[in-house]
Amino acid sequence: MYKLPNILFFFFIIIYPYYLKADPSLLDLPDDYINLPENEKWKAKPIAFYKDHLNTPIIAFLIDKDDDLQLNFISYLKRVNNENWNGCSPFIINAMSKKYDVFLDNEVILNLMASVQNYSDAFCPNGTKILFFASPKPFGMPGVDLPVISKTDENIFFAAKLEKNQNGNWSFSPENVINRVQNVIEDQKNNLVILNNLYQKLQSASPSQKAAFFFDENDLDNPFLMLKAAQITNSPVKTVFIAHVKHLENSNGWIDIPFPISFNDLSKNIKQKGWYIIKGEISPLNAKEKIKAGIKKKSPAAFLKIENSFKCENQSCEETNDLISLIQTKFKIYDWKPYQ
Repeated sequence: MYKLPNILFFFFIIIYPYYLKADPSLLDLPDDYINLPENEKWKAKPIAFYKDHLNTPIIAFLIDKDDDLQLNFISYLKRVNNENWNGCSPFIINAMSKKYDVFLDNEVILNLMASVQNYSDAFCPNGTKILFFASPKPFGMPGVDLPVISKTDENIFFAAKLEKNQNGNWSFSPENVINRVQNVIEDQKNNLVILNNLYQKLQSASPSQKAAFFFDENDLDNPFLMLKAAQITNSPVKTVFIAHVKHLENSNGWIDIPFPISFNDLSKNIKQKGWYIIKGEISPLNAKEKIKAGIKKKSPAAFLKIENSFKCENQSCEETNDLISLIQTKFKIYDWKPYQ
């Protein structure tokens, strides 16, 4: 097999399960497999016996390993409806891997396809269909045991269906291949275009519009006017504004700027005093609530049911004027730079 170049691309790190290294003699294999004649057993290392989501008994086998590509090829025997053990209708093989970048290289993928065909011919000489996929998990989840090409489990980052044609040769069509690794790369490229367009658009935005962008709003609200609207309609009004949290106790507290506002934070995003961009529903405090809080009768005061909030580091959330930092923080892409 071909070795890959050093492509620095990882989704996350997966540790190989300990049971791939386990002694097969310690496995509790079913008697109806153990008692099979030797010529009917698979000449491969059994690594697990389990039942899938449909309670179908399955034995997983380690067919082969590729140390260079860090792949473990795992296949499965099933016993459906108490019939004979079968791993050929179709032949299912999982290239269990933590190296997602393997599936960025089309030449390597074609070589893997050829290897999978050889495995199928060796274990299932009369087989006509292969379901080949790659996943960080070896077995035991719906979709991995029998992946459906059009709707595979989210843990499967590559899937392909291969079939023998009338000439006895293996073939596959692009519509029967899913490559989520390459799809993510394309999505990232598209996202860069979107983020660059946002950056350009926000260049001419006002400071309040930049702050409101964090919650996908066109502009910050005037909280005094929103409070007046809630009084007129006698119902809470949705609002987004910058506020300073002065007092905090559990998930309740008080805002002192722009004016006294009692709040409860159902999502418990507010964990310390300071400046915030806050999104929620505002409603007026009644006379008794004002008296209890020591607020003058004619002074504005409100209650805010918080839906979401963002903790600012600078006074009045001035850091939202830094567009690069704003976009990086909002989309959690901290290495993004415009036009890179």
